[in-house]
Amino acid sequence: MKVTATQLVTYWTCPFLWHVSYERREPLPVWGTRRRFGNVIHAAIAEYERRGRSLERAVLVLEDHRAGLSSEDLEEARAILVWRHDRVRKREGRPLLIEGGLRAFLGVHRLDVRMDRLDRRCGEFLLAEYKGGRTVDRRPLRTQLAILAYAILDVLGRAPSHWEVELLRAREVLEIPPETDPAALRRLPDLLIRGILDGDREPRPYDPAFCRRCPARAYCPKATLHPKPLTRAVPLESPQALLF
Repeated sequence: MKVTATQLVTYWTCPFLWHVSYERREPLPVWGTRRRFGNVIHAAIAEYERRGRSLERAVLVLEDHRAGLSSEDLEEARAILVWRHDRVRKREGRPLLIEGGLRAFLGVHRLDVRMDRLDRRCGEFLLAEYKGGRTVDRRPLRTQLAILAYAILDVLGRAPSHWEVELLRAREVLEIPPETDPAALRRLPDLLIRGILDGDREPRPYDPAFCRRCPARAYCPKATLHPKPLTRAVPLESPQALLF
């Protein structure tokens, strides 16, 4: 099977959401403005890191990609870049990967991941992710970081000893206690892949409250009395072909 970290986190969030998103491929609502802001600020930060922590280069990328952003979002993005610049100048270590990908394996299964930044610091790895909001649900966040950490362990031979998340709009850095045990890191993606291959598609969110904001809610027989029918047939291909 070929799978991505995003797909595994979606399956962990709810098997039915994964089914609608990746197997049936139904059109789901997207957060247009929020997604645009996130994409632009990620691009600007990546340019900043790649260009020797140049604030000028980051602002140029921001200006080049400003289409679709409100004036308020543009000012917010500039303020985030300045905040990061003031903080990053004191940061130890150097980036090893910036918006970079890794291809890991779990037995016969292939896992492709992308991460915002991986630093090497005093012989250890620091895994950093950026989130565009003011708050974040730590449960799916921790799942995401654990899957990324497994890929780093598999490819580079060592799991990150530090996990951190930048809440950009909140101007806050969260230090997340890392999982470094190789067996525990392997167990999570292995369990999720087994669920997919075993055909588990049940509406089973990690948190019942998630149902209220689930993008597949309209199709879910447990979230609504009159769910929309799934209009796209399951392709004849195997799950291995569907996941990449």
